[in-house]
Amino acid sequence: LKVEYGTLSRITNKIIMIAAAVSGHCLVWLNKKGIAKLSLLLIASVYIFCPILNLYFVSLFKDVPFSYMLLEWAMLLYDFWESKGESLEKNSTFVSMVILLFLSLIRNNGIYISALILLSMLILIRRKWRKIASLILVLFVVVTGSRMVETYNSITHLFKETVGIPLYQISATVYQGGEISKEQAEFIEKIIPIDYIKNHYNPYTLDTWKWSKEMDNVFLNNNKSEFIKVWAEMLRPNLKIYVSSYLQGTYGFWSTSNNIRNLERHSTIIASGHEPWFAGQNIPVKAILSEEKQVKIETLTYNATESLSEGQLFWLFMMILMALCLIKEKGIWIVAVPVLAGWLTIMIATPVAFAWRYILFIPLTLPWLVGLLMLPKNNFNIKVGDIN
Repeated sequence: LKVEYGTLSRITNKIIMIAAAVSGHCLVWLNKKGIAKLSLLLIASVYIFCPILNLYFVSLFKDVPFSYMLLEWAMLLYDFWESKGESLEKNSTFVSMVILLFLSLIRNNGIYISALILLSMLILIRRKWRKIASLILVLFVVVTGSRMVETYNSITHLFKETVGIPLYQISATVYQGGEISKEQAEFIEKIIPIDYIKNHYNPYTLDTWKWSKEMDNVFLNNNKSEFIKVWAEMLRPNLKIYVSSYLQGTYGFWSTSNNIRNLERHSTIIASGHEPWFAGQNIPVKAILSEEKQVKIETLTYNATESLSEGQLFWLFMMILMALCLIKEKGIWIVAVPVLAGWLTIMIATPVAFAWRYILFIPLTLPWLVGLLMLPKNNFNIKVGDIN
């Protein structure tokens, strides 16, 4: 147990160090661009004092280092745009991008985000295609190497993690009594009993049955093509159900409302979901303060983590991006590609309709994006015609 806690403590410390290093780099980067000291101080205060961001610093989620990685990408892409591609000629920039391509393995969607970033760079400044082609080659090596390591160590990715939306739509069709042929029903039954889906269906999360013992992950992994075929065959006769299911399954990430939100925020290192394990190991969790004071402090810290919802943060990001595009020369959109690519991959494969940690990269990038608006005018590549 001591070894486990020691390991967790070291991992948490490393996440905190990553958060501090990238946040510090962001502030130094803005300072070098000439941002006013007061503006820099305001942005720094967000990274230092924002309650919900601070709580995620001590959360053992791979989303945390991954989100900071996307913030680093955004800064590199700004330099790429501002220098009209010449920043790629710097060894430090090129090496940084190579490192970030390797780090894209942190999350399953990292490879796709990296590919979209490189494609955007190629679209924006085609004359740097040789350097970008080198980065594409690096990404190919990273993907190939990862697949080889997984094959050698018999590491199997669960296919259900990739097809969240199709699983939503099939389960909705089953639950609502949509049009399903006998053969399709038999295939679904082999993945997970249809009665189990009906009894555990939730339009906003798959976790109510996706991680159950009833699901045959081996069968699904071995029949990927057949699964896609069945899903596609069911699409046309159940189009209305499919569309409705998609909107419900992704609701939190595009909606400006959180009225139906039912999400427990991670306001403590000891997650409530681990309580049965602590009880089973006979490990009492004791509060230092009296119960009355402890409850008050926990309530205060929990309420302090209230924030904008996933969808609200996304649309706020888009509004600031639009303002940035109006102020600066065309092409500045590329700084938003890491965030937009991350959001798009979530909209394609999310297993839950609400997950603040999935879009952690948005609130992390927002202060920096606002900082770009605060840069002095001599740093803005405004066209002469636009001034008039």
